Amino acid sequence: MSVEHVQVQKVQTGTFEPGNFLGQSPRWYKQLMCLFLITNPLLLWFSGPQGGVIVGWLLLGEFIFTLAMALKCYPLQPGGLLALEAVVIGMASPEAIMQEMERNLPVILLYLVVAVAFLVRGPAVFRMLARRLQGRGSDQARRLAARLDGA
Repeated sequence: MSVEHVQVQKVQTGTFEPGNFLGQSPRWYKQLMCLFLITNPLLLWFSGPQGGVIVGWLLLGEFIFTLAMALKCYPLQPGGLLALEAVVIGMASPEAIMQEMERNLPVILLYLVVAVAFLVRGPAVFRMLARRLQGRGSDQARRLAARLDGA
């Protein structure tokens, strides 16, 4: 019998530091995401038979919140953590998630195309909107137009 010796190479991918959690997001956003991730399983456990419905709607609201904060905070990490949490606490199965992704892939791709177009042409859209608002008579419209023109 021959024994093969396998040399194991240690790969260092970095160390976990609490400051790296969710990247450059504001501290309050990181704390809020931690609160979401901690309270969802507790609410599911303590809320009884209707807990799945309540926590399901809460998770949906939290996910929409991460999308709403997309201009300030990168939404994929917290959205992914919420989706992973839903699987871990038993509110979804990996098969159901895969089926929904396959069914909604055209919508996901459309969202990506719109996001890229906004990133490329976003300032032009703001300038066009500012020009339209400058002709309006109210002071609020003029102030808004000045702010948009500076974007």
